[in-house]
Amino acid sequence: MKKFALFALIVIFLAGCGSPGSPTLTDSEMATQVAAILTGMPTNTLVVTVQPTPKVVNNTPIPSNTPEAVADVPTVEIKTVAPTKTPTNTKVPGTPTITKTPSITPTPSDTPPTTDPVKNLGTPSGTDPMDSPTKWVWPTGKDTFTSNGFTSGYMWMTGLSTKPGWVVSGVQLTNAYYEMDAKTETCSGLDAYGMIFRVPVLREADRGYLFGITCDGHYGLWKWDGKVAPNGQRTWLINWTASKYILTGANQVNRLGVMNVGTDIILYVNGYRLNEVIDKTYTQGYLGVFVDSDATANFTFRDEEMRFWKNVNP
Repeated sequence: MKKFALFALIVIFLAGCGSPGSPTLTDSEMATQVAAILTGMPTNTLVVTVQPTPKVVNNTPIPSNTPEAVADVPTVEIKTVAPTKTPTNTKVPGTPTITKTPSITPTPSDTPPTTDPVKNLGTPSGTDPMDSPTKWVWPTGKDTFTSNGFTSGYMWMTGLSTKPGWVVSGVQLTNAYYEMDAKTETCSGLDAYGMIFRVPVLREADRGYLFGITCDGHYGLWKWDGKVAPNGQRTWLINWTASKYILTGANQVNRLGVMNVGTDIILYVNGYRLNEVIDKTYTQGYLGVFVDSDATANFTFRDEEMRFWKNVNP
């Protein structure tokens, strides 16, 4: 449209430039002059500006120069737990003084330590998932000292006395490594649980070694001879000793292990080697578990699984 108007003005201009009496231009001559005029004029260029497309986060437009959104990092609250206070006495007459609990009690790592026998023993010779009493032939029921039964994939065992009570399975071992996974319920102080082993006579079950740990983080080893008049005899081989490798308190799972070869008795908890003694009183026997409600009435723990490896070397 603009070119047409300009062309018309040029034509009028050229037409007006002729004075009276001047020679009249032909159509071709006039077209040539118009083309020359148009060629010498500057060309107008149309510039179109395109707006950048905005970024969209969660369907909401934001300016293109807005920094990328960064997710909020949750704040982690770190709590400091005071060490458990160590009891100053025990109800067992003649028990040696209890070793004091360390001021710092680190939690055992999920990675097995280099001392863990399981790392080199391979597949267990026998395993009991503790979902019924039939596999290792466990007795159940209630007596003066304990009550026990099976439910929900574990054996529960309750102490009914301030003296240890136990049940013994039908598994008989000589040289072996055996361990149990045990979980505490409500407990305190010297409430104890663990394994009884090398019980000579299954029907009587009144002699053997006992290795246990307590709710407040101690371990101990003693032998029991129920035939000593008038009420049997407990002989301490290792009195209650504090260990930083025992998980303390309620609802904790600890793995107890005993390497028993010849006269050697080596104790483990959560794969960590605790101590070693030599005793030749009992040379072979049956394997069981015990409970001792020393501080909490009806203290209960759960035996979640047991395993053993035969013919091992210490």
